[in-house]
Amino acid sequence: MIARRVDVVGAAHVPPTGPLLMMANHASRVLDGLLVQWASPRQTLLVAHADIATHPFLRPLFSKKRVIVVDDSLKSLKAMVDNCCASLAEGSAILFFPEGRSMGDGKGAFRSGAGYVAARAQCPATPVRISRPSWLRYRVAFGELLPPPEKTDRATLKTYMATVKDRVLAL
Repeated sequence: MIARRVDVVGAAHVPPTGPLLMMANHASRVLDGLLVQWASPRQTLLVAHADIATHPFLRPLFSKKRVIVVDDSLKSLKAMVDNCCASLAEGSAILFFPEGRSMGDGKGAFRSGAGYVAARAQCPATPVRISRPSWLRYRVAFGELLPPPEKTDRATLKTYMATVKDRVLAL
């Protein structure tokens, strides 16, 4: 890993079993998923865009069993939601980056896909903040669980994702 030290904060907020969504900011396009998977006290699936998950140099870092690949097509988005819901029904933990491929470090737009999965699967979420206090040092902070939204309409998901974003930035 390209970090000398990774400080983990709030790992006790991650339940040891049961379905869970982790929603994190995007501080580094390549390392973020690996950092959270390493820092999490439980095995975590990663939702990753096809350009990262299939990149020839990065592919070896991401085990196929631990990545749910998505691209920009509607068919792929539907398959991603179905795969996430099936994995959550089996008790998995899944990591989402609601900023998508952009690296807003938590300040970018949090898209509603992760919120939709949380609502559809009725699965709690924990906010996760990835930061880099110094050149070779990272910090991964896990926040308190959020209950899932009860509905999947746009207004509900927009409000839910704004709450997630606020919680991520507060960590």
